[in-house]
Amino acid sequence: MKLFLFSIVFASFISSAANDNYSQIDELCRKNNPDINNSVVMGCADSASDDAKKSINESYKQIIRLIKSRYENDPDTANNELTRFELAQKSWLAYRENWCDSQGFLIGSPMYSICRMDENIARADALSDYFEHLTQ
Repeated sequence: MKLFLFSIVFASFISSAANDNYSQIDELCRKNNPDINNSVVMGCADSASDDAKKSINESYKQIIRLIKSRYENDPDTANNELTRFELAQKSWLAYRENWCDSQGFLIGSPMYSICRMDENIARADALSDYFEHLTQ
């Protein structure tokens, strides 16, 4: 159990360090593509967004494992908390899709990607912070 908690805490430090790089991925991509156009903007945002999604998925898995471990002797509580956490994540996904589709339609096509990048970075940070609080 102690080794498990140590690995979780260590992983959160690595995850937090990675979070600082998402915007840099987008900025570096745009810098390396001086002939900027909507396709470049969207491609760069998608690249940063993909990295943030990997972090979201890893944090999600860590939180699920932590809930299961913390409540291994209380399956009802574990199931309730897992359901609540999964519902929160599904609700966030629905929010992100609707919010970003609205921005893309009303502002312009690059916003489909830029909005998702921004929302994914924010969610990656939020889940990383949440996991960190759970392990303190």
